[in-house]
Amino acid sequence: MATVMLWRLLEQQMLVFHTRQVLTMHEEKAARENTEERKKLFQLEKFHALLDAGCCSMKSLSAWSKVNELRLVANSVKHGSGPSSDELFTIRTDLLYPNYDTQEHNSRPFLLRKPAAGEDLYVTEKDIAAYFEAAISLWQEFSSKIEEHSQKRDSSHFS
Repeated sequence: MATVMLWRLLEQQMLVFHTRQVLTMHEEKAARENTEERKKLFQLEKFHALLDAGCCSMKSLSAWSKVNELRLVANSVKHGSGPSSDELFTIRTDLLYPNYDTQEHNSRPFLLRKPAAGEDLYVTEKDIAAYFEAAISLWQEFSSKIEEHSQKRDSSHFS
């Protein structure tokens, strides 16, 4: 459950940053006042697309792969078997099947039944600590990237 809450906190932080720093004032106002605009503008996909377009992608940061793994774990806890657990299986088989031998099996031996109850998903304290560290690192790296991008943009205006 710690993974679910940590991912949700990161989502909320990203969306607050998106609303206050990425969207224009007009878009922010529209998202606050209009449900349809909020649905269109207030989503992580839109946030990441705008960052990518502005050369400040979070997905290019070294902490992103661990943060994305956290997202997959959290979604697997919430939804059980599905696209997230399938993707998690390809990058961290040990979280789903600690004794899984890839030499012996070509496919997943069974589905996630009740991961929210602690079954079929084996996240360790070490994994949780790594997710917290990645969350902190993500914001530190992102801050540096924005600063660097801002300095480049400012220096190009004076050239």
